[in-house]
Amino acid sequence: MIYCYIYSTTITLMLSTYFIVILKPAPITLTTRIIAWIIALTISSLFALTQYRVLELETPQQRKIKPALVWLTAIPYIGSVFQFYFTKHLAASIGRQLHENNRQQIKQPTLAIGLLYCVLSFIACVIGIIKYFSSSNYSTLNGWSFIFWLICFIIYWVRLGVFKRRIQQAQTQIAQA
Repeated sequence: MIYCYIYSTTITLMLSTYFIVILKPAPITLTTRIIAWIIALTISSLFALTQYRVLELETPQQRKIKPALVWLTAIPYIGSVFQFYFTKHLAASIGRQLHENNRQQIKQPTLAIGLLYCVLSFIACVIGIIKYFSSSNYSTLNGWSFIFWLICFIIYWVRLGVFKRRIQQAQTQIAQA
């Protein structure tokens, strides 16, 4: 739950910064913030669930990390660093499982986009912290980092889904054989 709160808060802050800087709409009301928080909470919960399910599909011998550890990314500050570790091991686990099932030589298929997602998320958090403690305005930089982060987040999530389906199909074929 904390994981979802942190990511939903980050997404909400980044979204509000983007809309304030780029689109310059009317002031955001409390109701709008609550709705944005609920949407962000839902999205981050579904993303964590996708990561969890991908790891659950893999055989225990091929897993480099336990599925329940996805929730450790919710710990403030430590979770940001752990996300790098988790992403690396998730990619390695997917690669090992694909190699076992299909004999494909893809070592870490989601590593590059996953690490880019982690780096951009970390940069956005650092910009947010600097902006909070500084009188300088980093809204434009935060808005652009959010746009790039969102693109990487969507691509990473889609790639996880693609490899999840590949693993499921391979396991179905093995079970039928």
